[in-house]
Amino acid sequence: EKTSKEWIVPDQMGRLSYREAETSKTVTLQFTTPAGVRDVTFDHHPLGLAFTDSAPLTVVSVVGGGQAAQAGVEEDWRLTRVGNTFVENLTGEQAHEVVCNKVKGLTTAAALELQFTTPQGVTKQCIFH
Repeated sequence: EKTSKEWIVPDQMGRLSYREAETSKTVTLQFTTPAGVRDVTFDHHPLGLAFTDSAPLTVVSVVGGGQAAQAGVEEDWRLTRVGNTFVENLTGEQAHEVVCNKVKGLTTAAALELQFTTPQGVTKQCIFH
């Protein structure tokens, strides 16, 4: 049985330790949005989004056509939970570790990424899945 390590917060001091957790075929991220709470389930990586470096983790970009965009994720959504782990009260570094540990257990999507610059000097990126 395949397992991976998952961050947990064992005490009020915010000290982290690892525990073994089964690798999942999906991971659900919970966001706080202007319209309320929204759960989004991902089944492969890359997720197609980027977060701020500091807490609370907030979506700063969504890759057009990527998995997050297809699920309707938008910039400025705040990440509150990854699977069963609440990340609101973690530091940015700790929250990123939780996301990375959950996502690395997902399959990797086969994709072709192309980046080019238009004659007007605008850089474009296309991702084909």
